[in-house]
Amino acid sequence: MNIIICDDDRIQVKQIEQFLSAREGYTIFAFHSGAELLQYGPPACEIAILDIKLQDTLGTRLAETLRERYPEIDIIFISSYPQYVTSAFHVKASQFLIKPINRKTFLAEFDYILAERGSRHFRWVVSNKSSIYSLLPSEILYVEAYHRHLFIHTAKQKITICGKLKDVCEKLEGYGFVLCHQGFLVNTRYIERIDGDTIYLTGDDSVPISSRKRKGFIEQYSQIISRHQIDTL
Repeated sequence: MNIIICDDDRIQVKQIEQFLSAREGYTIFAFHSGAELLQYGPPACEIAILDIKLQDTLGTRLAETLRERYPEIDIIFISSYPQYVTSAFHVKASQFLIKPINRKTFLAEFDYILAERGSRHFRWVVSNKSSIYSLLPSEILYVEAYHRHLFIHTAKQKITICGKLKDVCEKLEGYGFVLCHQGFLVNTRYIERIDGDTIYLTGDDSVPISSRKRKGFIEQYSQIISRHQIDTL
C-alpha cells in the first residue's frame, strides 16, 4: 500500500512518518509542496495525508486532482485552521485532524480508515444445510443469537446458521457493529434512534439494548458517529 504525505512543515512530515513506523506493509512518499507531489507522485496511491494550506496551493484543490489520478484514494487532512473543515467535506475527505496531532488519535483514525477500505471488499461467508451466503457487512442490519443458532437479518432476508455471537463480534469488528445486548449485535449505520431500552433501525426493525451494556454501547456508537461526521454533513 502506498501512502502520500504532503506538508510544507518538514517536522510535521517526519512526525507522521514516525507515527506510521508503528505499522508495517506500507511505502511512504513524502512531499513538501503540491507541485512536487503532482510531478513526482507514485503511479498508485491508497491514502493521502495532506496539509490543508500548503505554500503553493490549498490541500482541497490538490485533493481534487488526486481523486482524478487515484479514484479509490482516501484523504486525511491535517491543519491548524479548523475553518477549512467545510471545504474538506466538499472533496469527501475521510478525516480532518487538527494540529498538533496526537499519535494515539492519528493511529486510531488511520486504522479505522484501513478497516473501512477493507469493508469495501470484505465478505462474510456463512453457510447452513441448504445454502452458502457471501455477505457484505453493509448488507447486515443485525445479528441475533439464540441458544446455538445465529439469525442474520438483512433488508431482504433472515439467514439462520449455527455459531456463537462472540465469533461474529470478532469477525465484524471494525465494520461498525456493536454489541448492544448479550444476544444482539447491531450495525450502527442503520440506527435511527435509541429510545429507552430499544434501538430503532431503518425500516420496521428494532433490537433491545440491555441496561448493563447501555453506557458502553452509547460511548462506542458516539465514537463511530464522530468518525462519520465528514460523510454525513
